[in-house]
Amino acid sequence: MNPAAAASIAADNPPHVRNGRIGRFCITRELGRGTLGCVYLAHDPVIGRDVAIKTFSPRLSVLDRQKHEEHFVNEARAAGRLAHPHIVTVYDVFSDGGASF
Repeated sequence: MNPAAAASIAADNPPHVRNGRIGRFCITRELGRGTLGCVYLAHDPVIGRDVAIKTFSPRLSVLDRQKHEEHFVNEARAAGRLAHPHIVTVYDVFSDGGASF
């Protein structure tokens, strides 16, 4: 990751994005941002493929975060059962340091 991209990500990222990483995933760049959070392009060095990682905004209150995390996991389960060329494939839903991805 280049220094400018790392600085941009660090400016308003969740505290669990450290040194351009979320868990084992290396953050490449931000793909998009909304009210609830951010989506990053990342690389999984274990499998050797690029992935998208969805995170929640650090600005969400604890109650909002809990409500949205439940919806987030249910959405991932539903999408994970689908197979279509116009729907993203869900590979994983995980928590790291109290945050869901």
